[in-house]
Formats: sequence, structure tokens, C-alpha cells
Amino acid sequence: MANNPWRLLITIMLALFISACDQSSDNPKNSAASAAQTQINDKFSAFIKAANSESSVNFYSLPEALYHYQQESQPQLTANMPLTAYAVINPSIFHNINEWLDKGLSLPGPLPQLDSAAQAYQASINKLLPLSEKLYDYQKNKGWLTDNGELARRSDAEYVDAFNALLTQRNAFLKAISAANSERIKIAYENSPADSVEHYRNGIVYLSRQALRDLTEHRTPAEDKILNNEVETLEQLSAGWNKLIQQQGEQDCKSIIDTANDYISVLHAAINQQAHGEEVIQENIILPFNALVHALNSHRSC
Repeated sequence: MANNPWRLLITIMLALFISACDQSSDNPKNSAASAAQTQINDKFSAFIKAANSESSVNFYSLPEALYHYQQESQPQLTANMPLTAYAVINPSIFHNINEWLDKGLSLPGPLPQLDSAAQAYQASINKLLPLSEKLYDYQKNKGWLTDNGELARRSDAEYVDAFNALLTQRNAFLKAISAANSERIKIAYENSPADSVEHYRNGIVYLSRQALRDLTEHRTPAEDKILNNEVETLEQLSAGWNKLIQQQGEQDCKSIIDTANDYISVLHAAINQQAHGEEVIQENIILPFNALVHALNSHRSC
């Protein structure tokens, strides 16, 4: 499967964030554990909001924003031709990201690798911000018409270099969120009681993303076995949760099972396509995955 397009990356990396189940009780140990988990959940929530603050009405992600600049504005600058248009990203997006990074970094919680990635990301934003604000003001006031684009040309290389440096830290930040979140979901899945809502929900959250990640081209036999085991376990979890839903009469939760089964069916089809040397269209996998994410997030009481 080819690399994921920008507009789908954030969903893949982050949309499966879940809050741990409420474990509070009169037991002091449980209460302390619940308080610690709440702190971790709040930190994760802030960092995920930081990541999701990068979209706008004009683009879906920061990489796509830089791509538009390089495709639309930069060719005119490097060709030394009269500018017919000039646009840079609105720096308010960087301020929004920084606000949520500040929030996450201010909260307690034993997540040193994620904190480190957030700090490096914030530092790269702060390095770009002064130039970004200067060029955005220059764009809004159409200064590029007054000076024939001189400031834009003079700043182009610095702007692109700083933006690329920011994207490097941004990608490291997203990977740190994904790794930390996968681990906590895995632990929640493995530690939850069998035949419980927590077990089925956490298992589907964890394994649906693992399967998406493991659905790569040119898998080794061992990797292929892992992927097929993940899909088989997903089927078992879906069937078990469906049985529990029917026993409890929670028909509103049935949409999760339906979307899970749709996603599992698509995974089977993709595995079969790859086995026959056919190319898998990534949107055909990602869109059902996103539908499952939406169903899980829309029915958190299930």
C-alpha cells in the first residue's frame, strides 16, 4: 500500500485516541490509579488537540500547506518573474498548536518521550513564527505588489528551510503520540476482563490500527501470519461484542459492530488482492477505518 496522503495522515495517527474506562472506587489504591490515569488522559487530549489544530479551510495538514506554497508561490519567486499572487500559511494556526502544546506540557504525567517531542516541536514553531507573521502581514497588505516581491524572494529560502525543520519535529511528535497511545491501549486491552465491553472496545481499537499499519506490500511470511492473526482476532472481538450487545439490549451500539465488520471485510479483500499481486487502493482501506473510528468515538457509552 502506498504512502498515506496528507489529508488522511492525522486520522490514521490520532483518531483512535480513547479515554480509559473509569476505574474509580472507594478503594484508595483504585482512586489514586484513577487520578493518575485522568492526568494522562488530559495530557493526551491536549497533545492530540495540538496535532488536530493544524488544519484549515484551505488545507488539511502542515505538509500540504507547504506543498501549496511551493507549487503556487515559490515558482514565481525563483523565476524572478512579476508576482500574480502570493500566499503563506496563517500564523494563527501555529499559535493554536502552541497553545495546546503548552497545555499538554504543563500537565503532570509520566510521558517523558512525548514531552520531549512536544518541546522540540514547539521550539521549531517558535523559530518560524516571527518570519511567518512578517510574511503573512506582507501578504495581507499586498506588500508584494509594492516592492515587486523583493521581501518574498529574499525570505523564501529561510521560510522553506524553517518550515521543513518544523515538519521534521511535527512528524516526530505525531509518531511519539502514536507510539505512546498504542502502548497504553494495548495495556488496557490485555488487562481488561475477558468478555467485557472494555476488552472488546480496547481490542478493536488496538488491533484495527495495528492491522492498518501491518497491511504493507512485500510482507515476509512471518509478517503475513501476524497480520492474518490480527484480522482473525478482530473477527472474534466483533462477534463477542455483538453477542454482549444483544444480551444487554444495547441496539444503539450495533453500529460499531457493523462498521467493524465492514472494515474487517475490507482487510480480507486487501490481503487477497496483495496475495494475487494486485495493488490496494489506500482510500478503500482508510475510509472504512475512519468510519470505525467515528463509530467508536460517537458511542463511547457502549
